[in-house]
This record gives sequence, C-alpha cells and structure tokens, in this order.
Amino acid sequence: MRKRTTLEERQKWHQDKADGMSLRGIASKYGRSRQAITKELKKDLPVVVLTVKPEGMANEIMAREKKTLAKQAKGLDGLVLLEREMQRHWKSDQKRFDKSGRSVWQSYAKEAHDAISSNGCLKTQREVLGLADQASYLEVLEEMEVRALSVVRSIQWMKYLSGYTDLPKAPSHVN
Repeated sequence: MRKRTTLEERQKWHQDKADGMSLRGIASKYGRSRQAITKELKKDLPVVVLTVKPEGMANEIMAREKKTLAKQAKGLDGLVLLEREMQRHWKSDQKRFDKSGRSVWQSYAKEAHDAISSNGCLKTQREVLGLADQASYLEVLEEMEVRALSVVRSIQWMKYLSGYTDLPKAPSHVN
C-alpha cells in the first residue's frame, strides 16, 4: 500500500532539493522512488527556508564546498558498500578460522589468495589502485589500507582547517 505524502514531507523534500540534493538522494533518504518524489514535488510550490547567504571569501568557500560535496557523494556510496563488504568478509573468515583452526585456515587461505592473484580476479582492483599486473592479494589489501588511511588523514585535516578540531597527530604510515 502506498504511503500518503504530507505537506510537511514535501516541504522537507523541497528544502533538500534547494540545498542541492539530487532527486535520487532525496528518494533514498526518505525511502521513496525517484518518480514518486518528482510527482509529489510538482504538487505545490516549495516553502523553502532561506539560509544565510555568505559573502566574500565565505561565499567562494561555499561554492567550492558544494561542488566537492557533490563529487564526494558519488564516492561515499562506494565507501559505505566497501565497508559493509569488508566487514561481512572478515566476519565470515573469522567463523571459518575459529572452526578450522589457525594453521589449517591460513594454509587454505594462502593457497586461495595465490590462485586469486594469478587468475585475473584482481585485475580491476590493480587497475583502480595503480598497481602492477602481478600485484599479490596482500599487496592489493595493503594499498587499500594506505588509501583508507589517506582518506582518514584528509578528513582530519579538513576538520582542523575548518576549526572543528585541534591539529591532527602525525600519521602512522600514510604515503
């Protein structure tokens, strides 16, 4: 049964749209289809609360940040999916590790990883990460770790430069 949309919901959608959120993003946020959002937004004029209009350098920063946020949104979906898949994977491995025993599991895992490394399964990961065609499974994981730490470091600097936190600590091992 279709959920009836209230005026308040449409106003929130209009506000999100005015703030630069895509229709797909609004649909995802509120658990609706993009088509339903589009149809509902046509029903009434938006009642959008005007936000503070920054001036000068703040306006330039805002314009740059809006572009950056739009680009980051695409990668954020991938990051959330990657996190979910990595957690699911290691939890499954942990169960098998506990069931089989350390030496048995690690022996079979090493054999499987060697096969994965040599049969082309890592082709896309190697290309995306800029690794050599012969990079091993371990090298792919290590490069993923370096990239993840680099993202964390960039976020720490963004928070510091925006005045939210103190100066970030020195990196542990980021390239």
